[in-house]
Amino acid sequence: MTIRHMRIFAEVYKTKNITQAAEHLHMTQPAVSRAISEIEQNYGVRLFERMHRGLYETQAAAALYPKAIHILQTYEKLGFVRHAACRRVGDARQFSAAANAASVSTEEP
Repeated sequence: MTIRHMRIFAEVYKTKNITQAAEHLHMTQPAVSRAISEIEQNYGVRLFERMHRGLYETQAAAALYPKAIHILQTYEKLGFVRHAACRRVGDARQFSAAANAASVSTEEP
């Protein structure tokens, strides 16, 4: 299961509606349905029961949801860490470039 699958699963779990989840995720309804089916096939479990125009989570979905949320939150935190690290590296590169430019401009011919 990928981060994409987890995001889709979490949104479907929250909304209990594939069409609404698709709208929130800016995806098509068939793409969301396919992703849920891929998860179900990969793990050999049913995540949702589709009954009378409604979705109902199974025990497997209820067990997976908090784990998926934890992984998604951790992934987001890693993104912030990466962004901060890149920013520091970028700042260091800019400082280094400025220092090099200053040393070049003060050199005598």
